[in-house]
Amino acid sequence: MLLKHQEMHRYFGKDSTYTVSKEFLKDTENVSYELEQDYKYSHTYQGLVRQHYQNIAKKAELEQGIAYDIAYINALGTNKNDFIRNSLLIDAASGVITYVNDIETYYNSFMKFSTNEEDKKVITNLYNQLQLTAPGKVSPLFVDYENHKGGTTSLEDFKGKYVYIDVWATWCGPCLYEVPYLQEVEKQYHDKNIVFVSISVDANRDYNKWKQMVTDKKMGGVQLYADKSFDSDFAKDYIIKAIPKFILIDPDGKIVKSNAPRPSDKKLINLLEELGV
Repeated sequence: MLLKHQEMHRYFGKDSTYTVSKEFLKDTENVSYELEQDYKYSHTYQGLVRQHYQNIAKKAELEQGIAYDIAYINALGTNKNDFIRNSLLIDAASGVITYVNDIETYYNSFMKFSTNEEDKKVITNLYNQLQLTAPGKVSPLFVDYENHKGGTTSLEDFKGKYVYIDVWATWCGPCLYEVPYLQEVEKQYHDKNIVFVSISVDANRDYNKWKQMVTDKKMGGVQLYADKSFDSDFAKDYIIKAIPKFILIDPDGKIVKSNAPRPSDKKLINLLEELGV
């Protein structure tokens, strides 16, 4: 609570300038982050430990320019308690490794710090699967997905064009946040050699919601509905565990980036310019 006090006071007190004194956090300086029994049985302590290493990672990102995900796993690696370190490492890596840009460095860091052989097998399996969607590999296909405008559409229909794919769902807040930005990028590149494809992974119960939202939000590009949500072959091949997910494929059907920049990220336009799209 002490660690969160300044942030919470700024938010609830509507005072962005509020700052605690240098002495305020003195009682937290000697907290140990390697107490195994506390970690096993206290959710509060687990959160305290995670926040500690998140802060270290943020500092490394800001001051050293290290990618946050890699800085975080490196920070976790400094915990001397095997149980805590291994627990934190597998919790972080099992979800994040499918999204990091430098998979090689991330994987090597995990293998260096983890001493749990079963966890190593899990992450190694994910790492090997991710090699199948590395840059330059032929992209997995989606076949005969329902097109919002009628009929069905397959990835091979776009051979000869760059394909920017947005995997999303109507219930996903971060996905909806990207919609206006995607619409702007579409306008900017409407006459270029690229097609923008949005694939909904909504469950069957939300099918009508998908149909209506695409219409209401006047969502452009090619709007498709995945055949089996997250269980579709395309989602499994790309190991899509969280959304939104953005993928860029070249005119030959090869992967440019399986974790392409989001529409709201200026890096996307920079990437498209570099490619000469």
